[in-house]
Amino acid sequence: YLHDRLTSTPQFQELSPDEIDVLATAMELIEGEDGHVFIKEGTRGDGCFLIVDGCVRVSHDREGASHPIQDLQPGELFGLVALLDDGKRSATCTAVGDTQVAWLPTAAFTMLHAGSPSLVLHFQKLVVRQLAHDARGLNAALVRAMVSNEQGDAPGGDSLSGELHLSSSD
Repeated sequence: YLHDRLTSTPQFQELSPDEIDVLATAMELIEGEDGHVFIKEGTRGDGCFLIVDGCVRVSHDREGASHPIQDLQPGELFGLVALLDDGKRSATCTAVGDTQVAWLPTAAFTMLHAGSPSLVLHFQKLVVRQLAHDARGLNAALVRAMVSNEQGDAPGGDSLSGELHLSSSD
């Protein structure tokens, strides 16, 4: 089942059947009911997730309230940076309805280094693509905030934190 899902996921279509087998073996299926927290903002990263079925809401906590950022659908990955960095999570990821994910623990990813370096390189490329996508989004938000500020109608006065969804801990 997981092998078929990985094969049909666009991010993994360039992998060989053997690499798909290795990846499917390294991943663990996790079921989450509505409201189940897969990732809690501020905790240490311990792996990445692929949504197999259901929906995951990504949110950011600011000033004691949760602010939705986006909803992710089957085939989408989240928590990728944790494979390369044991830093703190930047968002909370919660099941919306019954959701099934495949989890790749960081420890399993580290073990792949010896046996499947091409698979590790593939994940590194996925992380770089995600970081580039995020940086482009932040740049666009920064430009919008700067233009609004120049026009005198920036949210929250001269602070860019409202537009960029940042908290004082970022």
